[in-house]
Amino acid sequence: LVVDDEKINIRLIENICKDEPLYKIVAAESGMQAIDIVKSQHIDLILLDIEMPGMDGFQTLEKLRKITDAPVVFVTAYKDYKLIARARKMGVEDYITKPFLPIVFLETLYGIIG
Repeated sequence: LVVDDEKINIRLIENICKDEPLYKIVAAESGMQAIDIVKSQHIDLILLDIEMPGMDGFQTLEKLRKITDAPVVFVTAYKDYKLIARARKMGVEDYITKPFLPIVFLETLYGIIG
């Protein structure tokens, strides 16, 4: 599940994963939409942006943790070590900063879900 309010970021991740037959991308453009998706279908990994209108990534993560134990990776432009530490305390598996190289992105996915 890719959660990002900017469609271009969702399309980028879909494009990076298009040749990976084991990955099926499901997209959400808000935290609430992500929660609805997780309630209705099995999700193996959540790629979550931090800066989103309405409910940010941290608020979304708090709500998601009540309904799933799927691994979460923050994918964000933030490079603040305090935010990374906060994310780690909340159980985030990894943290990818934008912009990122496709190979780095895929290596992170392989390391978490194979």
